[in-house]
Amino acid sequence: MRRALVAVALLASGCSLLFAPDRDEIRRPDASLDAGIDADVFPDGGDGGEDGGDAGYDGGGCTPNEALEVSCSDGVDNDCDRNVDCADPDCAADGYCCDLGRGTTAWTGDLVTFPSWQAHGSTPTAGAANVEFGTGIGQRVHPDCAPLAFGVRLSLSFSRAGGPAQPTHFASLVLAPVRTPRVGGDRTLLADLTLRVSGDGRARLERAGALLGQTPDGTELPVGASDARIDLTPSIDAAGRPILLVSATIGDFALADGEMLMPLTGLVDAGGGCSPDGLFVAVEGRGDAVTIGSALSTRIGSCNNPTQFLSDAMGPLADASLLPPDTGDWRAGGAGEPTLATRASMGATSELSLLFDASRTERSDEIFRFVDFAIAGSFRSNSSGGWLHRTRGAGGHELIGPSPVSSREPAFVVGEGLDPHFVLFARRRATGGDVYELARFDLDDAIAASPTPTPLLVPGRNDDVEIDCVSLRDPAAIALDGRNALFVLFTCERQGEPSHIAGVRVRRDAAAPNGYRVTGAPMTLLAPEIGAYASQGVWSPELVVTSVDAAARRVSFRLWFLARDGDGEVRVGLAYGDVDASEGSSGAPRLGPYPGNPILSAEDPLLGGPCPGGCLIESLGVAATVGRPSLWPDRFGREPSYVFLVERSVFRAGGVDHQLIPLRQPRPSGG
Repeated sequence: MRRALVAVALLASGCSLLFAPDRDEIRRPDASLDAGIDADVFPDGGDGGEDGGDAGYDGGGCTPNEALEVSCSDGVDNDCDRNVDCADPDCAADGYCCDLGRGTTAWTGDLVTFPSWQAHGSTPTAGAANVEFGTGIGQRVHPDCAPLAFGVRLSLSFSRAGGPAQPTHFASLVLAPVRTPRVGGDRTLLADLTLRVSGDGRARLERAGALLGQTPDGTELPVGASDARIDLTPSIDAAGRPILLVSATIGDFALADGEMLMPLTGLVDAGGGCSPDGLFVAVEGRGDAVTIGSALSTRIGSCNNPTQFLSDAMGPLADASLLPPDTGDWRAGGAGEPTLATRASMGATSELSLLFDASRTERSDEIFRFVDFAIAGSFRSNSSGGWLHRTRGAGGHELIGPSPVSSREPAFVVGEGLDPHFVLFARRRATGGDVYELARFDLDDAIAASPTPTPLLVPGRNDDVEIDCVSLRDPAAIALDGRNALFVLFTCERQGEPSHIAGVRVRRDAAAPNGYRVTGAPMTLLAPEIGAYASQGVWSPELVVTSVDAAARRVSFRLWFLARDGDGEVRVGLAYGDVDASEGSSGAPRLGPYPGNPILSAEDPLLGGPCPGGCLIESLGVAATVGRPSLWPDRFGREPSYVFLVERSVFRAGGVDHQLIPLRQPRPSGG
């Protein structure tokens, strides 16, 4: 794409808390964000008044520092709606507030019971009733790395024997970055987290050897069984960095309540096959004064964690037949700008649709010369058995373009109950040059349909509204009243300025030349002021509707976007928002960038890792699945998720590889 810059991104390799690297700070948006954007979004000067959706609340002296509550573990009412952290509906999908009762009962390869685990040292005896330790230190270690980045709950029982206190005897639950104990010394496991019960009835929770919490002085656990539980949940710290929190209880005692365990970048895959990265679970002990119950209950969560992704290499988006055949070299220059849509029936995802653009000549050459683009697509359903390709009758694989005009960057309009075949796209203006307007079409269910495009928005004058952009690109839209009203987002390009994401409301009007009339002034939604990671521009919005409040007439959504920093690196960011869907409303959405931005870089291991010649994220498509879709036959499809198709260009001596890489994330309840 002509906005591309060849940049080499350097990703620090992950490691455990014990060897945590120094990290560049990801800063929370500061006052410049309020000065640059909020004045447009919130005409009353904040999000506490009627325009911000908090009717009847005058702020009470509260000063909002977030448009929506996205910091859900800091004890602060960040958006001044009188709801703090998990009590705020905005936090329903936050990892700190997630319900770890969801998810699978175990991770891959887990046999749950200790006899199947690898034994070390003074071999513990794992019987039907408990795990007993010998006179020397011994361990049993789960053979696979436990995935922690989407949350996990570990429950087990410690049993203290009667008789004289034995303070040197102990039993522990351990989370470790390695599978084998240290050589020499006391031969314990190198541990990031340890819950240890000693023979004198004391319990300690340690983080990499440092005390997090313990049972109070003068108290001890009773003789017999004491149930223990550890919850690990993703969140962000005060500087906006992704972290893992720990809460722990044993018996009637709380040892930790939402304490920070480690930065999420501290998790590593130590060869156990974790996806995402995690730690090894083990039991460790010495002596017979404390034993561990014979089974460990594991709950792998589906907590919201925007910074962590899963490979979807076994899903339908990884199918080799995803793209139509390149007959006649119609996509010889590379395919990109994907957009995804799902359709559900009987409470489960039953269809997945894809549109993309392609060129006959190398698409990255447009930084030097004009390149024509065409739009094509595929879809897959429960009944199709594979990908079917949408074609323009017998005329070829392209649906729209390149003749008579270049057509690119398709986007499915999103909305509650909306048929997923309403599409916006960018097409070259008749005036020529590298200038684009926005158009729309209906993609019929018929495979061989030839859609008819209709103009929607143009740079400059639209009815009585001026859109002050040289070119309109990368459309996205939310349906607020079926197809009768839309909130349209787009990339606004101006000569010599970094791009920004803007939005405008339109309503269907049969008397309007384009069938829709602009009903309010355009507004800036995301601009370079959101942070250093976006200082050279933001563009390419991607939307998913997360919920619809019919009573309040508000639609909540997630917005992913691309951002370029001062070094030319392009990364993915995320924002949370909601918009007033009431008829006649002219207000802008409430929109808050995720403080942990950016969330994905071009050299992420799941995208293929480092690129010696440089690589670049060009675009991405996102859609949400529901229920238990049979389109995903493997274990990763058992829960609702967000599915991503990331376009990455990899530059090499002989040319450019244009990759479409499928990823996914668990979709939390309420999100």
